[in-house]
Amino acid sequence: MHCDNFQNKLFDFLEGMLSEDEAEELREHLSSCSDCQHELSVLTTVLNFEKLLDDVEPPSFLASRVLAHIIH
Repeated sequence: MHCDNFQNKLFDFLEGMLSEDEAEELREHLSSCSDCQHELSVLTTVLNFEKLLDDVEPPSFLASRVLAHIIH
C-alpha cells in the first residue's frame, strides 16, 4: 500500500476507529516509514493543541465587542 493510503488513515488510527487488522497494518508500515512517522507526529501535535484550545474560554466581553464592530 502507498504512503498516501496510510496517511489518510492516521486520524482514524489516533481516534481508535480502525479495525485491529487495519491498525496492525498501519503500525507495521509506521515501523519502517519515516515520512509516515513524521505525519503521525505532526497530526498528534495538532490534535493535542486542538484539545488544549477546547479548554480556553473567551472573555465574557468578546461577543459584545465583536457585535459592536459588525454593527457599526
